[in-house]
Amino acid sequence: VIFIVSTTGQGDCPENMAMFWRKLKGLVARGGVDCARHKPDCAVFGLGDSKYKYYNVVSRRLYGMLKHLGCSMIHRLGCGDDQHDFGYEQEFDPWVGELLGVDPTSASRKRQPLEKTLYKVRACSGSTVGQQDDQRHSHATVLWRKCLTPSRAEKEAIHLMRFFMPAGAGWDYKPGDVCKVWPVVDASVVKAFVEGTLGRHLTDVVVVEPRFASRDLGRRMPCGQAIQLGELFSKYLDITAIPG
Repeated sequence: VIFIVSTTGQGDCPENMAMFWRKLKGLVARGGVDCARHKPDCAVFGLGDSKYKYYNVVSRRLYGMLKHLGCSMIHRLGCGDDQHDFGYEQEFDPWVGELLGVDPTSASRKRQPLEKTLYKVRACSGSTVGQQDDQRHSHATVLWRKCLTPSRAEKEAIHLMRFFMPAGAGWDYKPGDVCKVWPVVDASVVKAFVEGTLGRHLTDVVVVEPRFASRDLGRRMPCGQAIQLGELFSKYLDITAIPG
C-alpha cells in the first residue's frame, strides 16, 4: 500500500482521510492486530509545505503508526516540500525511483490473498460479435446543466439539464414520462485507456460472465454476449470514477 498524504495548515489530516485516521489511531491504542495478513507492506510520501508550522506532520505520524502496528515499511519516508524551486518533484522523483527498484520477490515481502473478482472475461473472435440491442435508447448531447440546490446542501444535488437529440431519434414523449439518463465516458479517455494502458484495440471483442450465480451481477453488465472493449469501457465501466 502506497500512501500519498498531505497536511492541513492546522496540522490535521485531510478531511477525506479522517475516518481512516481515526480507525488507525484506535488500532494503535488497542495495541495493534494479531493477524499477520492485516499488516501489509507500506510506503509513505508526504505533500508538505515548509512555510507552515506543521510541516509534513501527517505523513510522519502515519509512517510511525504503520511501523508501530507491525507493517513492513518497504521504503523510507518521503517528505515533499512545495516551497522548493521544483516543488514536490524535487523529493518525489528520487523517492519513487528508489521505490520502483524494490524487489517484489524479496523473501521479506508478505503475500496476501487477493479478493475474489466478481466477473471473468474471455476474448473471442471479432466475427462473433452481434449488434447490440439499442432500440430503447437514443443518443443525446448535454448542452448545459444548472444546479438547482445550494452548493452546501446536505442532500443530493438536483440539476436541470438540457439535451440535444438529432432529428429522427424516434422518441414518443408524453407528459409525465420519466427519462433515464445513462452517461458514457468520453471517447478520447476510453481510447487512451484501452490502447495506451491495456495495449489492446477498441474493436477487440470479449465476453463477460459473472463468477457467481447472481441475478444482480448479471444485470450490472452485458453478460453472456460478445462486446467490444470500446463499448464496454464507455458504457458499463467508469474508468474516470474515484474509487470509494
